[in-house]
Amino acid sequence: MRLSSRFIVCVVAVFAAVATNAADQADPQTSARRPDPGSWGFHPGNPLMKTDAKLLDGLLNDPAVLKTDVGYEMYYGAIKGDFSDGNTVRTFRATSKDGVRWERNSVPVLEPGPPGSWESVKVESPSILKLPGGRYRLYYAGSNRPDSEAGFQIGFAESDDGVAWTKHPGNPVLRLDPAGGEVSLLGQSVVYKGGEFWLWYPILSKEFKPDIRLAKSRDGVTWEKKGVVVSLDRERVSPTDLGVMEADVIWNGREFEMFYDVLRDGGIFTSTIWHAVSTDGVHWTKDPAPVLDTGPKDSWIGTGIHSPTVVLEKDRYRMWFGGTHTDRATFLELGIGLAEKRISTD
Repeated sequence: MRLSSRFIVCVVAVFAAVATNAADQADPQTSARRPDPGSWGFHPGNPLMKTDAKLLDGLLNDPAVLKTDVGYEMYYGAIKGDFSDGNTVRTFRATSKDGVRWERNSVPVLEPGPPGSWESVKVESPSILKLPGGRYRLYYAGSNRPDSEAGFQIGFAESDDGVAWTKHPGNPVLRLDPAGGEVSLLGQSVVYKGGEFWLWYPILSKEFKPDIRLAKSRDGVTWEKKGVVVSLDRERVSPTDLGVMEADVIWNGREFEMFYDVLRDGGIFTSTIWHAVSTDGVHWTKDPAPVLDTGPKDSWIGTGIHSPTVVLEKDRYRMWFGGTHTDRATFLELGIGLAEKRISTD
């Protein structure tokens, strides 16, 4: 549930009395760079899903989309729409035949664990895949700290139908290494390729400066950490930009492609989506400019654009992403939208 959670903590306190009274204004989020308008195009129906104060999944974010034989499935983290449930984050599922019109189900597929567990407050940032044989596996970030971005670790759950899920009894499978300066692991992406699981995950350091790292595993349970693969450099537009996070990685048949965003504004908002390519998953070549950026200050992506999840189809890339619109004081609106990029089939 990325704004960051430090911001969500403040939001819950400030917005509890005004959650249903949204205003038509926003604080501008500016950028020194703009993406090539001829590359990616926003869907005219955006946002496809948006804030609803009446729903348990009313404040939604962090989409992860899987294409199936009959359409699309989306898994996403969400906070209760009227803020009456504190900082509890659950994971939900929606379905669609076309990737545009979504049937939203406000019954969570993953709930936080029991009091005292490693995931007793938040289960979010899903990454979804289907294993050989058709079984679903969903990796997610969990935390037992309601008042902090720190403490996230990574576990997984499995399902036969995408609806009923069983958490792995050995969770978390990717644990924090405080001795290595790790404060939190979240925003991960998992690819199954060549008989191995590849997991790219951002870490927050003690300085709250995230970078993206790689871990590999034969079974998806026992992981070998490979170290930092992407860090902030050309993406920086302000001294308050802190790092890169929320990676989504796909394999296009020739190379890996990573879509990721930037933690800006001293750690408050994630925005500006970037793209990089790699043949080995370790060494990445970044595009010269972001592929998506924030919109006009009064739009639903006026404050932030983040949390990409990408599906490569025969003639196009489809990217679902999160958007933020807020004045940081009286209202907060979140949504999920779609952007597409056509590719040559010649």
